[in-house]
Amino acid sequence: MSILEQKTFLTSIHPFERLNKVELENIASNIDIVYFKKDEIIQKTSQEPTHLYFVLKGLVQEKNDEEVLSIFTKNEIFDPVSLIENYSKHTFVTSEETICYALPREIFIKVLHKNEEMESYFFQTISQKLNNNIHNEKNKEMANIMIAKVKDAKIHKAVLIDTNKPIFEAVKVIKKEKVPTLLL
Repeated sequence: MSILEQKTFLTSIHPFERLNKVELENIASNIDIVYFKKDEIIQKTSQEPTHLYFVLKGLVQEKNDEEVLSIFTKNEIFDPVSLIENYSKHTFVTSEETICYALPREIFIKVLHKNEEMESYFFQTISQKLNNNIHNEKNKEMANIMIAKVKDAKIHKAVLIDTNKPIFEAVKVIKKEKVPTLLL
């Protein structure tokens, strides 16, 4: 991929869209593309992490022994917390062939400490992160609505159901008719 494609990719991942030009250039020029086979361990528990990974293609599982804690797929990053703490609490293993960008820990930490917005993002509480992600998704949805055309709207037939029917029956009708809503 070219540097321009790398920059475009990086700015599509939250919170990396908040990087200034110099920081973005620094990260883009320091990332490498890495390939992992299926069932390959990327990072082990108790290991000092070396890279922040951006998933381009494939699937990565975060595991605690055999329990799957999280799954990372296209356009997601892992594991910034381990990089900040310089200690991996879990194992990261591919569940299919995976291609990632790998950003060295030193570069990530330097950029993190120079960019207040990114630093605050990675040190936020979980609830703050969820609220910010919801806000970002709503902004994307609004942008899509603003440029949408009426002719592209998905219109389905109106399906009516008696208000005395149980919810289970309503769900069966929704599945049968393949519609997202019912009129009562």
